[in-house]
Amino acid sequence: MGAVSFGAGDFAGGRAALRISGIAAVAVAQLVAAVTAVTILTLVDGTFPAGSQSQFAALAGVCHVTAVYFLYQGMAHGRVSVVAPIAGVVGIGIPVVADFGFFEMASAIHCAGITLSVLAIYLFSQSSTDDDDSGKTGYSVRAGIISGLGFGLADLFLGLMTTATAEGGLAIARITGASLAVGLVLTQVLAAWRPQPTVMGAVAPRADPGTPLLAWDRNLKLGLALCALAGFLDCLGQLGYVLSATQGQMSIAAALTAMYPAVAVGLAVWLLQEKIGEMQWAGLAATFAGIALLAQ
Repeated sequence: MGAVSFGAGDFAGGRAALRISGIAAVAVAQLVAAVTAVTILTLVDGTFPAGSQSQFAALAGVCHVTAVYFLYQGMAHGRVSVVAPIAGVVGIGIPVVADFGFFEMASAIHCAGITLSVLAIYLFSQSSTDDDDSGKTGYSVRAGIISGLGFGLADLFLGLMTTATAEGGLAIARITGASLAVGLVLTQVLAAWRPQPTVMGAVAPRADPGTPLLAWDRNLKLGLALCALAGFLDCLGQLGYVLSATQGQMSIAAALTAMYPAVAVGLAVWLLQEKIGEMQWAGLAATFAGIALLAQ
């Protein structure tokens, strides 16, 4: 569930960022995710973590918002088939290293599955199409790396929750993320409405504000709906990760969750007609092989 939820949700959010500014798209998604997380916590009658665990959960929220923002920007202005796989392969690095270094080592078959997962995401990231724009690909690579670091840290912090506080930790992370994103949006709004300086008694022309927070056109409702869908699915995907990480090994849960580029790339090919190379198709085979080994 986690991989599909992350993939569909991130793709929807990235497409919505074309119609709504990046931080506004993240804010809408995070608000929906926070409501979803709190609802889940209430339904399962879970408990909030305390002490250092609550701090880790809050840090996870900050890292996740940063990761989602750069992922949306990369998908909106770059190549989905590049930014998503790179974010995935960088994202699994931190939990895997932490798991191998400080927790129980994985079995040989699980190590093979993780290796195939890394190989699969690397193959996805290879852009070999004839019409490839090197500038767009370079932007996608940078956005993917930053996004992956954010996802990796968020996964690490949430992986430190216990089984009893998994849902509570996710709720704190999502509330923190939503608060941060909304705060950034309000900062932009206040900056846009600040008093204008006067020159010789006349109001000076305002500088070009760039992309508006909300583009009030007929596509706005679709953009908001995509953001809401992204937040809902992203929360479900992260819930699947937290439950897996707290009840099993963090590295395996992170590797399985990082398979979401297969979903994102598939949607990009189907809906956006993005062309991908032979190496990326080979990544699909490695993806399914890695899942089979990690499921043992």
